[in-house]
Amino acid sequence: MTTAPPDGAGAAERGPFVLRHAFAQLLFWSGFYYLFPALMPRIAQSTDWSAMELAGG
Repeated sequence: MTTAPPDGAGAAERGPFVLRHAFAQLLFWSGFYYLFPALMPRIAQSTDWSAMELAGG
């Protein structure tokens, strides 16, 4: 079992990693959010699926 470092020790070392990871997640999910609907007509045409099926509904 591990315990948390006392008084937040080590948090300063993790700070830059957490910020980079958060920024990467923001870019990825925002890109996915806008890119998928933009590509949905092409995907539907090439797979013969409806837009409803592609969206999971």
